[in-house]
Amino acid sequence: MGQTKRLSLFTRYSVTLLGATVSLVWFYRLGSPCKDNDGCNIADKFVDMSLPMQFYHRASSRLCCYINVSHDPKCKKLLPDPLSYPLTQPKYTLVIELRDVLIHPDWTFKGWRFKKRPGVDRFLQKVAPPMFEIVIFTSDDGSVAFPVLDQLDPKGFITYCLTRDVACQLGGHCVKDLRYLNRDLSTVIVVDCNKDSVRLQPRNLLLLSPWKGNDDDQTLDNLANFLGAIASEQVEDVRDVLNFYNQYKEPLQELKNIIHFQRKSYQDKEQIKESEPLLSKWCPNFLQP
Repeated sequence: MGQTKRLSLFTRYSVTLLGATVSLVWFYRLGSPCKDNDGCNIADKFVDMSLPMQFYHRASSRLCCYINVSHDPKCKKLLPDPLSYPLTQPKYTLVIELRDVLIHPDWTFKGWRFKKRPGVDRFLQKVAPPMFEIVIFTSDDGSVAFPVLDQLDPKGFITYCLTRDVACQLGGHCVKDLRYLNRDLSTVIVVDCNKDSVRLQPRNLLLLSPWKGNDDDQTLDNLANFLGAIASEQVEDVRDVLNFYNQYKEPLQELKNIIHFQRKSYQDKEQIKESEPLLSKWCPNFLQP
């Protein structure tokens, strides 16, 4: 028992020492001055400071530079400029995640397979241009996304595909920064099942529950109706609509309930109008409304 405890203590100290050594080496390399071809130090803005402060400020400056590089996307304009006349540019842009929104990955004995969500073909056809410019922006690599899209969209309803390579990395998450889309954000709707992926512009997000592969799913039909309503109403700023429905846990189901209520109210009004002649015929004048 004592030998096991000593071994555990030795292992802990060894790991701590190794971590400290790696950190010191990393700090030394990050804080060292640059050298010219002759191996001499190149003077920089930190050269007048004390040696420890020189290392500290160089390391901090270079670390901030690395963070900014990983934060900013590789391209400042992810999509080309909108089409100009005589070509038709859809008023709205639909940015949609691939994994667990349009497809679901399953592991089988033959390897990974990707299952299409029920209604995906109808959905793409309904919301395709000229109604929406469809952009796939996925957290998957291009090596996964592009072969899947070739099978998913043989008719070419999807206009563009963006992968994790052009996204930002924030706090270990793949974040889609919509500022670089080259589109007016008042016309951009993002459909995703991970709210962290659009943390920088949450008002543009329509958050769905991840699809787990069930065959009785009707989400895409409801989503197509929702998007069609926005397009037909010519909404000026989609963020106002999304902000209203995102207060509900299931926004598409809430929209469905509202539509059902409106239809029922309309039917009730029509029934009242049809009953008015009978009311006028069989009721005395003083009882008629």
